[in-house]
Amino acid sequence: MFNNKISVFTVYAALVMVGFGGTALLSVFGKSNDTTAVVAFLGFYGFLCTTGIFYVIGKQKATIEALHTHINEVNDSHWKENENIYRRIGDDVSRIERQSEDRHSAVWNALDRIECAVEDCTPAKK
Repeated sequence: MFNNKISVFTVYAALVMVGFGGTALLSVFGKSNDTTAVVAFLGFYGFLCTTGIFYVIGKQKATIEALHTHINEVNDSHWKENENIYRRIGDDVSRIERQSEDRHSAVWNALDRIECAVEDCTPAKK
């Protein structure tokens, strides 16, 4: 990933060095009093600074968007996984409830049969 702190410092340092170097070159070549040369250099330097700033902002924006997309994808996958887990738990609970109801019915039927056997259930005696 793009390290924002290092990149901002690197671009800032590069722009400062260009500005210092350009000023030094104007002085070395004796153009520091030439208005046209100074204006041309400052125009170039301003364009370079603006380009550098937009480059860093663009990289940071791309990094943030990529991170945001990744976070959304991870969240979506976690939600889908949780939904699947809850669905499986619900299915298991329903299956256990059905089994429990079946066993309760079997127990009550067995108790009814035992009661009938004990009381000798016949239609005439009831």
